[in-house]
Amino acid sequence: MSSARPSEAGSISERLSGRILLQVEQHGEAWYVSPPTQKRYYMGRPADAFRLMRSLGLGITDADLARIPVYNDTSEGDTNLRSRLSGRILLQVEQHGEAWYVSPVNQKRYYMGRPADAFQLMRNLGLGISDENLRGISIHQDSTTAPGLDTVGSTGSGYGHNNTACIELPTATGDIVTVSTTAELKAIVSEITGGRGNLTVVINPGTYTIDRGLWIAGENVTFRGATGNRDDVRILGGGMGYGASTHIFMVAADNVTIADMTIGEVYNHAVQVHGESPFDADGFLLHNVRVVDTREQMLKGSYRASDNNGPDNGTVECSVFEYTAGIGPQWYIGGVDVHDGTNWVIRYNTFKDIQSPDSTIAEHGVHFWSNSDGTLVHDNVFINNDRAIGFGLGDYGRGHGSGTIRNNYIYHDTSAGDVGIGLESATDVDVYDNVILHEHDYTRAIEYRFPDTRDGSIYDNILTTGYTITSRDGGTASIGSNTLNARVSDYVNPANGNFDRNE
Repeated sequence: MSSARPSEAGSISERLSGRILLQVEQHGEAWYVSPPTQKRYYMGRPADAFRLMRSLGLGITDADLARIPVYNDTSEGDTNLRSRLSGRILLQVEQHGEAWYVSPVNQKRYYMGRPADAFQLMRNLGLGISDENLRGISIHQDSTTAPGLDTVGSTGSGYGHNNTACIELPTATGDIVTVSTTAELKAIVSEITGGRGNLTVVINPGTYTIDRGLWIAGENVTFRGATGNRDDVRILGGGMGYGASTHIFMVAADNVTIADMTIGEVYNHAVQVHGESPFDADGFLLHNVRVVDTREQMLKGSYRASDNNGPDNGTVECSVFEYTAGIGPQWYIGGVDVHDGTNWVIRYNTFKDIQSPDSTIAEHGVHFWSNSDGTLVHDNVFINNDRAIGFGLGDYGRGHGSGTIRNNYIYHDTSAGDVGIGLESATDVDVYDNVILHEHDYTRAIEYRFPDTRDGSIYDNILTTGYTITSRDGGTASIGSNTLNARVSDYVNPANGNFDRNE
């Protein structure tokens, strides 16, 4: 879905002037609509985007820049100047050319920093747009063009409204080890446990049953199924009961990728990314994986509060998280659960049946807390989870910094459930363009709770009739226009992940 609706007043170029647009029907390609021309530029890779934004930048004095408040400043500044420079890139000509972006959403400025920081910022502030609406904005003659990547769906069983945005990982190159038996898998993991890295482990089709977790201590290691179909390779831990393997993968190194397989049936977590010292595992990628039947959270990002270390720069995409029995084994379960994680992206996944069997509700399908920051959760499908998305928890130092929750599709039937999106001590989080179709008795579809939940915005969301966006325990947010009268029958089959509108 997109906020770019043809029925709104003015041309689409005028309405989206200064915005970063993301092609949600393709591969998330990013475009910038330049205010002076109201034409779009393709942003490309982080370094390309950074150069583009600086080339389109407008010089500004320190005195004028100070009249535009930064995003977390509650002062008004100069409202006329803010409006005039909305959507522009500003360069501090009296300093070292530092670049700032003035968001058209709140007309406040965001520091762009280094190329990777700027690119992440732009994507966090991006607005999803359909291909049809994007075609209504002309491409500037000086723009590069988006690459013509082939679009493929996530391969294997599962659900998902937007899995056509997923593309296959590049063909493996370099050091490649192929395994066909559990013994061969354990043997190469033993070498990786000893520090061997910079290789790809290709796993041939079959079921691999392990009795203990695979400890990954070598950097730049990829585990992937040979066929690309996640149903063809199954690595299982023997069940959710005592005596089963506690994990499938325990990630203790940077830049580990797990792709194209099914994992689960473990006592604790299918994957644990160890962000705590001395491991400090960053750059994790989970791609096209089906995660099933764990006794606790399916993917855990762990940390140590005393040294402020957690897993950073992770991506979870094109995957399915579900309990095959339609319900979990206990309440202490969840999908992706990350402590103190920075700059994670959760996209194009389906989370299904993460439900407690008793009166204590389960944790979220996606939960980032314990001072996580910079999280982007977009274009995911949630079906019958007790809680879908949560940033922060409580009011006792387990909150969340800035982040974005957008373009997600959430459905829950008449069985017991809780909040769709919950912000608890979450500062500067934007929640927009989400569809929440609930049929259960808990009527607060979006909650923002506790005094540290502030400086964020909630707008352009669609909720079923009778469900609300609610402040609790002193939480504040900027509430824009939201649709509160949708019906489940307006959509084709949300219970099976089809959120297309009925004609």
